[in-house]
Amino acid sequence: MVKTQAPVLALILAAGLCGRQPPAQARVPADPGRGTGAGSWSIASARNTPQPAYEKLQALTDANAASLLLKEGTRSVVIVYSSRQHSQRQTAQLEMVLRQSRTYTGAVSFYRLDHAQHPKAWQDITMGRPWTQGPVFILVRTSPAMIGTVSDKADQPIHDLSSARLKAEIFRFFSKLQLPVEHVNLENVDRDVIAAGLPTFLMAYRSRSAFNDQAQFQRFVYESQLYANRVKFVMVDLDEGDLSRHLGVPLPRRDAPYFVLYKPATRTGSMLFEPALSTQGMEKAIRDHFGLEPARVIP
Repeated sequence: MVKTQAPVLALILAAGLCGRQPPAQARVPADPGRGTGAGSWSIASARNTPQPAYEKLQALTDANAASLLLKEGTRSVVIVYSSRQHSQRQTAQLEMVLRQSRTYTGAVSFYRLDHAQHPKAWQDITMGRPWTQGPVFILVRTSPAMIGTVSDKADQPIHDLSSARLKAEIFRFFSKLQLPVEHVNLENVDRDVIAAGLPTFLMAYRSRSAFNDQAQFQRFVYESQLYANRVKFVMVDLDEGDLSRHLGVPLPRRDAPYFVLYKPATRTGSMLFEPALSTQGMEKAIRDHFGLEPARVIP
């Protein structure tokens, strides 16, 4: 259950927290960058100084929280934790949110907020709610303005969510939510890919990989809008099951993401083992394999 407080965002604005509100977002997402090959990618941790995987999530701070959360038309999920609280449960929850965030690319923004480093942001978002322990899950939307905390029946924040529970809360809080790109798995691949019959551009990745792939997810979602109803864009998490038998093509379990141009009618596919594939590279691959051009974006 998400406990909501409709006027909170308006009160934050009235308090002058964010200053001037950014302009409305365009219907077609901004081009996330054409990509420049391997330079667009980085490994999330150096060999000698490993960093937690969840640091791939964009961090909220006292300085940027309002400008990010109050953009018109945005939907946000924030996991609030404390770097002073060392527990396997908290780390596991942060990593779960990171994995789930890929599913909502282009529809919901996911952030992490370290209460120990940025207590003012916590106070502003929750209107002064006392901090006890983390993690705490907060959902924010701006149309209409509303903020909610995932809580139990006694209005106490829940600190341990399953991925299924998080999904249920997201779809309950953000009404009429539509995901621009589908995730396919063992349960829906036959229905959503094979039976659909459309030429399919597939991005395969490992949610537990060390690669920092956020920009590539944004590129993939951006391109999906340019081929709507002509090419089906889908993502496959290789850590969530092997779809090779269903598709009729092998999907190797590689650490770096790769792409498959798949034809359901013949159950054949061509592999692109290029983790830093640019938007231009995606368009060329679709043109070469499917004979289709992207829609033109009119400024």
